[in-house]
Amino acid sequence: ANTAWASALKFVRNGNYAQLDQTVDGMARMTGIFPESAVYASYGFIWLVFTCELWLRGIQPRYTGWGAAALTTALILSTSTTGYIGLGAYGCILLGRMALAQRAIPLSKGLGLVAAGLFALAGVMALAIIDPAIANALAQTGARLTVDKAQSASALQRAFWAKQGITAFTASYGLGIGPGSFRSSSIALAVLGSTGLIGCAALALHLLRMFKPLARSTWIATRDPARDAGAAAAWAALVALIPASVSAPSPDPGLVWGILCGFALGLRRPAEPNENPRDAVTFANDLQL
Repeated sequence: ANTAWASALKFVRNGNYAQLDQTVDGMARMTGIFPESAVYASYGFIWLVFTCELWLRGIQPRYTGWGAAALTTALILSTSTTGYIGLGAYGCILLGRMALAQRAIPLSKGLGLVAAGLFALAGVMALAIIDPAIANALAQTGARLTVDKAQSASALQRAFWAKQGITAFTASYGLGIGPGSFRSSSIALAVLGSTGLIGCAALALHLLRMFKPLARSTWIATRDPARDAGAAAAWAALVALIPASVSAPSPDPGLVWGILCGFALGLRRPAEPNENPRDAVTFANDLQL
C-alpha cells in the first residue's frame, strides 16, 4: 500500500469488483491482487492449514514449517476479521488435538507450536513496554476487528446477506432456489438457501467421505508421505469452511478447496482398516485417549 508496487499490481488484479478502502483507523491494510483483505485471508488460510498439517507430519518440514509461519504472519498483518476467526479456530483445534490424543501431534512439533506462541506473546509485551502508543493503537484496531466487529457497518451488511439464505430456504420449502440466485456471507447459509436439504445432505456426506474421521491417518502420521499428504489436505479442506462460514458469498467453496478434496480422496486409497465403524475401539486405543 502507498508504494510503487501497488501501481504495478493494478495490471494483475482480480476484476471481481472495485478495490475497497484499504485502511482501518488510519492504518494501511494488506493490498494485493484481491479486492479486499478478507478475500486474501480466505485464500491464504486454507494454504496455512495445509502447510502446517504437512509440517506436523514431517513432510519437507524445512519448507512447510517456514511456509506456515509466513502465512500466519501475513494473516495477522492482513487486519482481516475472517483471517482472525480462522486463526483462532485452528489454534483451538490444534490445542484440542494435543490435549485429547497423545500421539496426534509429535512432542517436538507441539513444543514448537507452544514456543511460537510464547515468542509472539513476548513480542507483544516488548512492544507495549517500548512504545505504549503504538501498542495501544494496535490493541484498539484489533478490538475493532474482533470483539467490536458485530456493531460495524460491514457486519450488519454481512448479517443481512446471510439472512437471505434462510429466507430462500423457507420460501422454497426446503428445496433451495439455485446456486447464484443470491449473494450470501456464509457458505453454510448459501448452501442451505441455494440447494436446500438435498444439497446440505450431499455436502455433509462428501465431507464425511473426504475427511475420514475414523481413519488412523487423519489423526496420526503414518510415515507414508502420500497418505499423510492426503490427510493434511483433508484437514485443510475441512477447517477452511470455518472462516468461509462468516464470509463466503456463494455455495461454491472454490477451486483450491476442490483440488484439496481430490488429494484427500485420492492419496489415502486403498481404504484403511480403521475406516470401518466397528474398528472404533481399536482406533481409540491407537490414539491412547
